[in-house]
Amino acid sequence: MYIEGRHDKPYSEKLHDQLFILGMLIWNNNELPGYLLDNYCGKSERTYRRYFRQLHESGLIPEVRRSRSRDLKGGVNWRLAVAQQQDAVDLNDFLEVYCAARPNPQDRLYRCGRLLIFSLGYCYYRSEDDEEAGSGRDWETADGISYYVPVIDQSDMYVSLSRRCRQRDHRLVRQVLLEILKSDN
Repeated sequence: MYIEGRHDKPYSEKLHDQLFILGMLIWNNNELPGYLLDNYCGKSERTYRRYFRQLHESGLIPEVRRSRSRDLKGGVNWRLAVAQQQDAVDLNDFLEVYCAARPNPQDRLYRCGRLLIFSLGYCYYRSEDDEEAGSGRDWETADGISYYVPVIDQSDMYVSLSRRCRQRDHRLVRQVLLEILKSDN
């Protein structure tokens, strides 16, 4: 159906931003400075609080705490409250167990977030001159850097959902994972 003036968006900006901040929190080992969020998302602190609350309510992560940074002269840091005591455990492993214990496959935020949590540990990048090329892998190249971004399938979440729904979620998570890797360069 054609609706005049309607934008052709491949995904919700809100969902994309929520997944991006979740991925950045994991990628930065549970210490997410506010300036990184401002650089990539450009939302208000109130919006970030709402996004973290919705991620918690969906069953993906424990509560997130906000604290003032001593290093950044009054800047803000975001951390998972429960994971602060879990220093010996890898954050990605902790979140895999946490979200698997709270299944919510009807919620798209949960499905995409779980795909992101399970896939982030398998993503990496290399420069063009790096000899350790993984032959047979699906590399995406941008600005002289190659990115390997697999999405680890979670078939149990898509039993009652369509193949199109699964493809749409995988495409969004792959895009977010690629943006997280690119932000690290």
